[in-house]
Amino acid sequence: MISQETVSTIEIKYKRLKPNLNERVRRHWASSEAIVMFLYSWRDTLPIISHQNA
Repeated sequence: MISQETVSTIEIKYKRLKPNLNERVRRHWASSEAIVMFLYSWRDTLPIISHQNA
């Protein structure tokens, strides 16, 4: 599971960058972060990206 510290760090970075980003870039950034967080939270159950296979 993703730690609360990681989530907080992402939120802080996004809030700092948000005023300088246009809507398209904001949506892309948010969706990329969501995908990374999803994959990280499932890393032990998905054999393709599992750190156990590294």
